[in-house]
Amino acid sequence: MRAYELPATEGKRGDPWWPAFADRYGFDPRHPVPWEVEALEPAELQRLLLAAVAPYVDRDALARQVAREQEQRRALNAFLDSWDAAGGGEPSWRGTGIWRFNLGQASRTRGRCLPGRRRR
Repeated sequence: MRAYELPATEGKRGDPWWPAFADRYGFDPRHPVPWEVEALEPAELQRLLLAAVAPYVDRDALARQVAREQEQRRALNAFLDSWDAAGGGEPSWRGTGIWRFNLGQASRTRGRCLPGRRRR
């Protein structure tokens, strides 16, 4: 945090976590200081977080899970396409915030079109 010169604020007195943190990282345990990490650029914050968790990620398990999620998205999209093709009309929940599945991401539509989908 010091390297980024993030703005600090007055911390809560009596924070049960502060003394151990202060001892570990060389801060004054009598003066709790939280930092505004949201002041970091989003890309830098993402990089820092990913680097911190990377040693603990089982890459094979992650790859299997991503493959399962992609297959589930394909199945859900196929179901939605067959629903429309079968003359079922637009489902009553379309555009109400129900998750629509795009192979790249899950996204709430709230009436918006996702890439590869056209508004009907």
